[in-house]
Order: sequence, then structure tokens, then C-alpha cells
Amino acid sequence: MSYKITKQLERRAVRKYVDAVLKAGFEVEVFDGEEFLPRSTNKAEIVENMFAVDGCELNLYRPNEQRWMKFIFGNEPWEVLNDYSVALEEILEPVNAAVEKWAN
Repeated sequence: MSYKITKQLERRAVRKYVDAVLKAGFEVEVFDGEEFLPRSTNKAEIVENMFAVDGCELNLYRPNEQRWMKFIFGNEPWEVLNDYSVALEEILEPVNAAVEKWAN
């Protein structure tokens, strides 16, 4: 797979994951390894902040609830989501299934 296609699929996967947590009602805070960026529900802003670095963590907030996701960029597109709170499994499963199909 070419570098260009890999990066396009990686961005597509990230947008799908961010969209899933936003639809679930979370506000998203990006940690770029140095600082926490302000919470946001703006998908384009969140994705832009995520791709400013080689990897990042997202802190997710809903009333009385906090979760997290960890992303690492530059590997295979279906491996972009490195780890996440188990409590997000139901929200992320449809995206995980769609992204994993790219590996085949």
C-alpha cells in the first residue's frame, strides 16, 4: 500500500472514530504529548489537532463520565487506534469492524 493511500485511510479511520464519540455525546480533549488542548465538539478541529503530532491521546467527557483513547500514526491504517477505555467498546465496535476490513 502506498504512503499516500495509507495516510488517506488513516485520516478516514480517525474521522470515523472521532465521529463515533461525538455522536455518543462526548466532548473531546486532545493531549498532544505536551499540552492538553481545549475540549471541543468540532470534528475538523479535533482531527487537525490530532494530526499535528505522531500520536496523541483523547480524553473524552460526558456528564459524570470520563474515558480515553490513544492513537499512533504512521503504521497501518487499521492500527491507528492503539488503545482505549473498555467502556467505549460498544461505541467503537462498528468503526473497529469497518476499519479492520481494510487489513484484508
